Amino acid sequence: MSNLDDEPAGSRGEGGADPALGRRFLIGTFLLGAGNSAVSAFNLVVGILLARLLGPEEFGLFAFVFGINELISIVAGFSLGSALIQAREESQELYDTAFVMSFGLGLVMIAVGFALSPVLLSQRGPEAAAFLIVLSSSRIFRITAQVPRAKLERTLRYDVVTRNTVLETSVPNIFALGLAWWGFGAWALVLRDAAVSVLTFVLESLSSQYWFRREWSRDAYARLMTFAKPMFVARSIDILVERVDRVAVGAFLGNAAAGLLDRGRFLADMGLYVMRPVERASLNLLSRVQDDAYRSSRSYSLVNFFLVRMTFAGAIVLFLAPESTLRLLLGQEWVAAAPALRWLAVHAAIYPIYSMVKVLVIARNKVGRIARISAVQAVILIPGTLTAAYLGSAADVAAVVALTTCVGALLGTVWSRDLAAVSYRQLFGTPLLCAAVTVALFAAWRAEGIEPANLWFVEPFAVGGIFVMLIGLLEGRVILAEFRYLRTQFVGGATSV
Repeated sequence: MSNLDDEPAGSRGEGGADPALGRRFLIGTFLLGAGNSAVSAFNLVVGILLARLLGPEEFGLFAFVFGINELISIVAGFSLGSALIQAREESQELYDTAFVMSFGLGLVMIAVGFALSPVLLSQRGPEAAAFLIVLSSSRIFRITAQVPRAKLERTLRYDVVTRNTVLETSVPNIFALGLAWWGFGAWALVLRDAAVSVLTFVLESLSSQYWFRREWSRDAYARLMTFAKPMFVARSIDILVERVDRVAVGAFLGNAAAGLLDRGRFLADMGLYVMRPVERASLNLLSRVQDDAYRSSRSYSLVNFFLVRMTFAGAIVLFLAPESTLRLLLGQEWVAAAPALRWLAVHAAIYPIYSMVKVLVIARNKVGRIARISAVQAVILIPGTLTAAYLGSAADVAAVVALTTCVGALLGTVWSRDLAAVSYRQLFGTPLLCAAVTVALFAAWRAEGIEPANLWFVEPFAVGGIFVMLIGLLEGRVILAEFRYLRTQFVGGATSV
């Protein structure tokens, strides 16, 4: 077995502990966060332009077929990239075994995509069938790319990860925007997804310098599967949570309804897109300090402190001003998504926090707990969304999604209390109070009838501004203290994070 040691010389102290680990992860998180925030802002603009160019019908057809493709990708839901990051040791043997497994799973996904395409051909026409073939075939590149990406993250090369993230998402989006402008319709979105997959594989492979050397083994397979088996259950249901709503609505209510719900989820999940680099960096950090109870708890609490306040600020806007937000960003033809978006605002507030619970559980290799949570969610989600879509209500589908997210977050916080010492009252108390006050103020404002119709575009900014102002008044000193603490870690490289 050829061990890989890409850590910079002299970076570790006695006993193998890295004395500047906190600083290195803060720098990595800062780089990833800055790059991802820029990309998220850019992609938000592109997503808005694409929505205005294509409309609900075209977006709905893509969302329906893309959702089916995501359900097919359940066969590849073993989270091998996370298994490589979480492993206490790394080796060429482990990477090569994960690559073989990923490639095999990609081939299975292609076969399933081709097998289902005749069904789509008969039900939705040749364009839908062609969409599925292209999407399922190109996904093999993204599945195998998780191996070189894991190597980059294991070696803390976050500057490279940031650069790749920017290129992998922004270039295909520009490509899609051009195709949409030239009248390619939903094909612009399909080819964008294919381009993301191919470009991700090329950039991650070149940057990590990982090359397959045929050093795979049954022992490495067994070690990976110890982590991957329970993750498969959890990840499979995660995919259902993320996509079954669009598939159900597309099947029962048609393309336009699926398109409206899809762009509602797009807006509700913006916080999730922004936090993904923090999530990945946190998994790496919490995996490394999993045997240090204080550092693990402090790091986890600090991330959640800022995360809760940011997600609540965005969610309260979607909850109180869904019509004006949709009209402002996507245009008048998308305002029909407002009833669903109000429910999705609850999902937007809770899901990133639930995602961090999963990061903690994965880092401590307790993934069986995620599988149990996911099983409970499936019992709620699958019959609930199918029933709501069958009865003709996309808003009720969104309500089921929100309920599923809340149940997952509640079970996650209860079942992870032994993994990190966290005061959830301190994390959620003030944001919930500020949200309640904001809701009361706007309810009173509307009850008095002083909402000027010609200033509808101001409403989202007013809602967000009031919430942020309340947070600042009640927690300004605490937030400044935490920022000073991060600055000390960033500059001095202290080890308490």
